[in-house]
Amino acid sequence: MASTAMTVGLVVDPPLATAAGHHRTLNDTRAFGSAPVTPDHAIDYFGLVADLDSPNGSLVGQGASPFGEVRFLVDGRWTAWQSLDLDGAQAEGQFTGSLIAVDHATAYQVRNLPKGAHNWRAAAINTTDGPVEAAPAQAASEAHAVTACRSRADWGADESITGWEQGDVREFFPAQVVTVHHTATSNTSTQDYSATMRAILTYHVKSNGWSDIGYQYLVDRNGIVYEGRSAGSTVSCLDGGGDGSDFAHQAGTGNIVTGAHVGTYNSGNIGVALMGCFNASGGCTGDTTVPAGSVAGWSRCWPILPIGTR
Repeated sequence: MASTAMTVGLVVDPPLATAAGHHRTLNDTRAFGSAPVTPDHAIDYFGLVADLDSPNGSLVGQGASPFGEVRFLVDGRWTAWQSLDLDGAQAEGQFTGSLIAVDHATAYQVRNLPKGAHNWRAAAINTTDGPVEAAPAQAASEAHAVTACRSRADWGADESITGWEQGDVREFFPAQVVTVHHTATSNTSTQDYSATMRAILTYHVKSNGWSDIGYQYLVDRNGIVYEGRSAGSTVSCLDGGGDGSDFAHQAGTGNIVTGAHVGTYNSGNIGVALMGCFNASGGCTGDTTVPAGSVAGWSRCWPILPIGTR
């Protein structure tokens, strides 16, 4: 059994943000070449996915940007080239690039892709221009505005796109280990994390072809915990006065729904993703104190003590 070291800290909630009246998430995933690409809508989030040349293969990158580079056309001008990174959630035989936040760009261009993969696709995701959707049936209330968790209903998950709605079958195992990742999206304090959750959902489902989000839990920089992969049972948070302790748990057994975040080692492995970039070598140094403290506090929901790493 392994566990993850965390420092418990005070969690202070930001102003309440609900999924009511959010825009439908748009996803333009397509094959691409070396030329600039103009998707069908503006770009708020961007990521690359590919199939590895062998099931247990790996990418062979060169230089300071081993996972390739991208630039964006914003307000009629191209940005500087920026390095792409590896996403925390990976599946056997696939490569998933980190999802990065983009300033409503109108085009993108990719270069210097690594060897070892084929069928490269780029996902241009928009969370701000789609049709406005109605609030979920379980509307958030002011009475529970300080609850430090958000269910899928709270952040506006589109359940119709998930594999569960197409007949995929969930697997459950007793919790054995916690793996902490980061999503490499953005570290801004004004980020709309519910929109980020919707972007991650469509990226993992529509671009990668997975059943659902790869992680069971995601945590924003304010320490708010978001329900990731669905366990198929009704949970409560803002919408019902619950504390989210039932996120990812199978009703009646307490087993954890199997995610898709560490290749072939997902059974009993709890995937927790910190929303933001915390890779100093990649030029971003987000503060992990509050989200790490939140994860440590939430470990009461699992039979694992957060006192060490391995």
